[in-house]
Amino acid sequence: MKAKEVGVFEARSQLSKLVDEVVQSQTPILLTKHGKPVVQLAPLVASTFQRVRGCAASPDYFIAGDFDAPLEDFADYELSTAEMMKVAEQPPEA
Repeated sequence: MKAKEVGVFEARSQLSKLVDEVVQSQTPILLTKHGKPVVQLAPLVASTFQRVRGCAASPDYFIAGDFDAPLEDFADYELSTAEMMKVAEQPPEA
């Protein structure tokens, strides 16, 4: 079965109708310019890929028990609790 061909100029004025036709019939429509196909209006294909939520669902997933422990190399850059409170009390700069 040959795909329906519609000129771009005609498609501009009937786009909503053409979209409804493609969705209903599940067959693509070729949009042509000067008689040559330039664009295909086609229905979306549903994905058959089953998604698994979260990376922790994999049996290969591993996270170290100390993943959130402070790094010794960055001790000079970390703020103490008192310093963090002082920063939090300052009004934002305009």
